[in-house]
Amino acid sequence: MRRKLTQFPDIIDYQKFFGGEMKKEFNLATDSWIKLAGRPPVSLLDFFANDDAIVLGGTAIQKLVVFRLLLAILQASCSLEDEEEWKELIIEEMKALAINYLKLHIAEFGLYDTEKPFLQHPQVTVKKEKLLPIGAFLPGVCVGNATVLYSSNILPETVSDQDTVYALLQLVTFGMGGKKPDQSIIFAPGYEKKSAPSSPALGRGWLHSFPLGDNIFETLKLNIFSEEKIEEIAFLKSGIGVPPWESMPLKEVGTEADAYTSSLLGWLVPISRFCRLEDGMVHMTSGVEYPKITTGLCDLSVSTKSVGSGAKKAISAVQAQTSCLPWRQLDAVMAYLGKGSALGCKSIQMRSQDAIGIWCLGMQVSDNSGEQFFSGWDDFVESTFTAHKGWIGTVFFENYLQEFCEINKLKGILYAAIMNYYKSMNAEDFGREFADRGVRNFWSYAEGLSLNFIRACAEGDPSKFRSKFNELILKAYSDVCPSLGIRQLMCYEQNKPRFKKVKEER
Repeated sequence: MRRKLTQFPDIIDYQKFFGGEMKKEFNLATDSWIKLAGRPPVSLLDFFANDDAIVLGGTAIQKLVVFRLLLAILQASCSLEDEEEWKELIIEEMKALAINYLKLHIAEFGLYDTEKPFLQHPQVTVKKEKLLPIGAFLPGVCVGNATVLYSSNILPETVSDQDTVYALLQLVTFGMGGKKPDQSIIFAPGYEKKSAPSSPALGRGWLHSFPLGDNIFETLKLNIFSEEKIEEIAFLKSGIGVPPWESMPLKEVGTEADAYTSSLLGWLVPISRFCRLEDGMVHMTSGVEYPKITTGLCDLSVSTKSVGSGAKKAISAVQAQTSCLPWRQLDAVMAYLGKGSALGCKSIQMRSQDAIGIWCLGMQVSDNSGEQFFSGWDDFVESTFTAHKGWIGTVFFENYLQEFCEINKLKGILYAAIMNYYKSMNAEDFGREFADRGVRNFWSYAEGLSLNFIRACAEGDPSKFRSKFNELILKAYSDVCPSLGIRQLMCYEQNKPRFKKVKEER
């Protein structure tokens, strides 16, 4: 049955003293740390007491780790047996249940608690020689002797409590693979550690997709699940599970770890690192061992896909790509709409008819021999597209596939035209470089049409965009194929992209 509301006393601002000295305190439930767009930061309690107009702030990954934490709190506080109870759950009741849960469990959200620090392993002994700046484990943050272009990429010498919370959430739930974690610390007898694997939430830079509501609280409700829904997912044998701040798994493998990795909360807040904070520094080792993506087990917000063929056929997932923003990967994100397909994003599958769109987030990462890092074109990825409720359906998907197939044909026409231009100019060696640049420019220009294009697919009239995409193809062609001299002009006109005339629907 749904958990009943219980009134708890207002939070007391408590401070503990030892030997006359004040102990450092920061509580995620009562102290401000959640970044909001255009507003001051708020605490967890203040967040759920806020109005519907608030919007999460920060980078895509900062939004993602906070959103997942909020979902975990709601899953722990709103006990829903079936879909009827989920439908009957109103937003104000959902927020009230979360507030009462936080008040009841306030002691478990202490960031610097000596016995049970939030999302930290109490048995990790801090070794001074193994301590590293917490920024050393964060993507897009510069530490040490390196050249930077923007001061926003540097963590200050004194890291604020707000930054520490975000760093901890990213470190534990989105830890990058590599050798930085201290692999000499082992809690499961007989367990061997080498290079630490990436968090299952990060993977190889997986793209996360969520059904979108009218506001942040509607979106949160769309992404919490009843026990009835969870039972439909075979690998979640432990159901919702126990929140890690209530009872954290303390060994890499074993009965406790297995129970955690087979629960919904175990995937929402994966304990991929066992760590301990100390004065802005961190000491850590790899955490709970999770199944690999090839097993098909992954976050409900990750879109699985089939790769390879024959004996080499395997399961992987859609990656966040800065050169291929999410609206261009909807066919993979929504693969479950294809006939007979069991792949795609389970979160969207389970709430497709109640959503008004899709919210995609992630980050592109590089890797080398198991070591993951930010470099080159790597960056955070975020995209949102909306339409009317019930638009995510087979009609939309068929329209999208048909029109996107046409767009991909245009991309091929552009690439061939640029290659032929440089071949005609007797500069074939430069053709591929400029063809790649032209295609990148086209996608960059097309990004401005993406929201309206997706909406048109949902409303059944996407063909009206074909002439606009044709114009962008010509613009991208002109970018890299100059037509200044007579010879250039002749080659330009001779190889210019040409399109079949399409009769647009009115």
